[in-house]
Amino acid sequence: MSTSSFISAIKNAKRVFEQGKTCGFNMSILDLGGGWPGTDDDGITFSAIANAIRPVIDELFPADVNVIAEPGRYFVAESHTLVVNVFGKRNFEDQYGNKRFLYYVNDGVYQSFNCIFFDHAAPKPLVFSPAGRTELYKSTVFGPTCDSLDCIAKDFDLPELQVGEWLYFKSMGAYTVAAASPFNGFRSHPTMYYIQSHASA
Repeated sequence: MSTSSFISAIKNAKRVFEQGKTCGFNMSILDLGGGWPGTDDDGITFSAIANAIRPVIDELFPADVNVIAEPGRYFVAESHTLVVNVFGKRNFEDQYGNKRFLYYVNDGVYQSFNCIFFDHAAPKPLVFSPAGRTELYKSTVFGPTCDSLDCIAKDFDLPELQVGEWLYFKSMGAYTVAAASPFNGFRSHPTMYYIQSHASA
């Protein structure tokens, strides 16, 4: 994602507006579409894109053109943190004698992690309670369905986890639970809302 891709699209839209005029159409709405970053982890910020495209729109389009956008991801990407439970574990040694772990958790690509397929997401598992464990192992995290495609994170460095431990994933609000399905009978888990109160001084 880059500011140049947004600028290029706006310039192409200007050409479409001009072509429309030659056909007798006087278009008055410029839709900037979606794809707006919801976190700073996307490599570029919302404000950086806005600052880059604002002068381009002012230059290419008259003031009577209405500019709209679809910033859904921007609004909801960070609305959720997903917490999953480790219910299964396997370990083995690779060809170099290094210990590796496979973990199975109670959510997967057919539920909250469908964003891996449909949104090209790369979720990063974080340990809920590291408890001072510093030795890390290459680990792969699978969902619950026994489908070989149900892989959430592959070859991540994690401490050795035990069955019953928790992992969490940040920024799981956009394009996640909205497209979940009950594949193999595994239904989505309920959403729990938590609002931290701040005591007045």
